[in-house]
Amino acid sequence: MVLSQATRLGSVSQLLTILSIFVLVLLLAWGSAKILAHYNRAGASSHGNMELVEAFRISTTQVVEILRIGDRYIAIAVSKDQVEKLGEWGQDELHLENPAGGAGEGMTRPSVFRELLEKHAKKNSESSERS
Repeated sequence: MVLSQATRLGSVSQLLTILSIFVLVLLLAWGSAKILAHYNRAGASSHGNMELVEAFRISTTQVVEILRIGDRYIAIAVSKDQVEKLGEWGQDELHLENPAGGAGEGMTRPSVFRELLEKHAKKNSESSERS
């Protein structure tokens, strides 16, 4: 009788120990993932001369992005198979609400894309008229 109670108590204590270790490992994995995500996001957007200013999804596999490289802004179209440059502008040529803001802020400005697309279409029509 005493032996069976001691065995049960030992089994319960082993189960609780294993569960607590499992929870501890899960918490450590979650914490390290959060830390790595923070450093990855901060490192990608705040250092260097290149910054993603805005991204606009056209379809599930196509995105138009505005990148700031130095003091120039470049619009690119990114699809599953290719990347194509749409145009290049200076900071004074665009009307950005927050030119220092990165993509991490989650702000979308469709008027900027509309302006870029109009300039690109205008530039293409002028080049086709010259040819």
